Amino acid sequence: AEGIVAVSSFLAAADRHALLFSFAGPISINPLLHDKLPYDPEQDLVPSSCAHTFTGSVVVALPRRIAQYSLRPYLVAGAGIMRLRSDPNPRLTPAVPIKETLGAIDVGGGAMGFFNERVGVSWDLRYFRSVGGEETGDPLITTDGLAKQLSFWRANMALVLRY
Repeated sequence: AEGIVAVSSFLAAADRHALLFSFAGPISINPLLHDKLPYDPEQDLVPSSCAHTFTGSVVVALPRRIAQYSLRPYLVAGAGIMRLRSDPNPRLTPAVPIKETLGAIDVGGGAMGFFNERVGVSWDLRYFRSVGGEETGDPLITTDGLAKQLSFWRANMALVLRY
C-alpha cells in the first residue's frame, strides 16, 4: 500500500509522543501515483527530518566452532551519540526546528547466516534511546525546539562479505 495505511494510522492516532520514520514514498511518490490520498503530504507530514546514530557496539555471538556456517545468533549493545534534525512544518505544533546531538545507547540482537565461506546475510532488531536529555512532559520537544528524549526500534538486514 506504499505506506498509505501506515501514515493514515499514524496521523489518526494524533500522538505527539511518537515519530514516523518512513521512506520517500508517502511524501514524494504517492502524490504522483494516487489522485486522492487520505492525508495531505504537504500539510500533515514533515518532509525533512532524520535521526542519525553513531554508536560503538560490543557483539557477543555464538562461537563459530558451534554454529559452523549455519545460523549464528548474537546480542549487541553500544553507546555513542544520536544526531536529530527536523525542519518545521508551520501547521504542526510546535513549529520549531530541531537540531540536537544527544548521548545514545542501543541494545538488541540478531542472527547471521552464511551461504558459503564468503557470502551471507545478517539481520537484527535494535532499540535506541537518547540519554542525558532533560525529562519533560513531552518526551521529544520543548518550546525552545531542543530535543530532550527520543527512543525508537530499528530493524536491519544486510549482505555480509567475509574476506
